[in-house]
Amino acid sequence: KVRESMPRSWYVRCRARISVPPCHWQLRATLRSSHNMWMIVTLADAHTCIRVCYNNDHRGLSSDIIAEHIIPHIMNGPVYKIKEIQASVKQEFHCDVSYKKAWYARRRAIDILYGDWPTSISQLPTYIQELQRSNPGTVVVWDHHPSSTPSNIIFDYIFWAFAPAIQGFRHLKPVICVDGTFLKGPYRGKVLVAVGFDANGSMFPLAYALVDEENNRSWPWFMRLLRIHVCGEMQKIYIISDRHHGIINAMHTLEEWQEPLGVHRFCLI
Repeated sequence: KVRESMPRSWYVRCRARISVPPCHWQLRATLRSSHNMWMIVTLADAHTCIRVCYNNDHRGLSSDIIAEHIIPHIMNGPVYKIKEIQASVKQEFHCDVSYKKAWYARRRAIDILYGDWPTSISQLPTYIQELQRSNPGTVVVWDHHPSSTPSNIIFDYIFWAFAPAIQGFRHLKPVICVDGTFLKGPYRGKVLVAVGFDANGSMFPLAYALVDEENNRSWPWFMRLLRIHVCGEMQKIYIISDRHHGIINAMHTLEEWQEPLGVHRFCLI
């Protein structure tokens, strides 16, 4: 801990000075005007405190410095384990770092290489445009918040289905499984997914949607677009799902899914 920092003198001592037993490590240096150099005049070079003996962390080794060090590893793949980061830092800097500092360093390195959360979300419209450009026939439906204005459009829902998936569903079993899962990160939301099955029983992704929650508004919106843009004029599509009230409500209220156009069954696994 720095106890004195002056233009011509600098004095530090161990933070465990007031512990029991106290650690008497200290260092004092002064600037010699005759040589214009700093000279150590007092040094107790051996720590006796437990904290220093068993913790080799360095406060100056920040997560930003570690991030710069591990960027080449992150470029090879973002799945870089925390234990591997700690081992690499130990080998390079001869310091131990905590799990928390290593985790933040990996997060920072990923942000530097691939952009942070706000940047990624702001690029969603451009990303969707590129999907449609590179996959002609891909269906994208935006739904904006009711409080949006022409000059301030607020994103609410988005649905998309790739053209090859739409075309391929004509040759699959007339069975679709739908489900939702939560997003990770600072922007909470849900991903709704519909998948089909080919002749080998393998899953065949059909459509996706980003929504705020699984509820009686999002599921009917998703199921209606699924029927219109993916199923088309196909008759008697079997929908398999869990017992979420939003899905049940959609299958009971939407004309597009009334029998014989659609049959709803629950997953028992």
